[in-house]
Amino acid sequence: MPEEIATPGRFYAVVDSRGRVQWTQKVGEHEEHLLILVSEATPSSYLAFLRDEAIPYLVAGMDRVDLPHALELLRVRLGATTLVASGGGLLNGALPRAELVDEVDIDFLLAIIGGGEAPMLFDGTPLGPNRHPVRLTPIVVQQKPNGGIFVRYAVGYEVDGHARLGGPPPHGRSRGTRIRDYPPSAALRFSTALTHSCGSSLR
Repeated sequence: MPEEIATPGRFYAVVDSRGRVQWTQKVGEHEEHLLILVSEATPSSYLAFLRDEAIPYLVAGMDRVDLPHALELLRVRLGATTLVASGGGLLNGALPRAELVDEVDIDFLLAIIGGGEAPMLFDGTPLGPNRHPVRLTPIVVQQKPNGGIFVRYAVGYEVDGHARLGGPPPHGRSRGTRIRDYPPSAALRFSTALTHSCGSSLR
């Protein structure tokens, strides 16, 4: 991240290695500063645009954003200790597959959306023959006054045939930013806590 445009405080980070979004809003609703996660393959013209607009960015990965490396940079460069993900289904699916999630919060709303084009909480390529599903264990279940249900799950990963809850990955590899407790909102929440909002993707 160029030192001359580094901004202290809270950030909302966006994965955009292709440089597709021409940002105009740089501060979030809770005064978070915009931060773009890019890769070595991100067009230089887009990086120049970010510098001209004083939008900080971090380079993590070659062809696309390397999520474990990106989270480690957020921890080392910005001192981040808590991350809440609010991407679309591809990003939400990629984070647990990279073993970067400790908890998942889901608010079940009183509505059903059908159809083949309906957004998914977790999306991605099919699991390979040597990959295991990410395990969820409910640790908080709350019924809301409107009838909706909030559930917080601990995330577990299977290693060498044995299940383990979220924590430092095996083989001494650093997880980077740990996902800590995060208060649920009144809307659909998929938190890493992962928070769900439709429309973003991991490329």
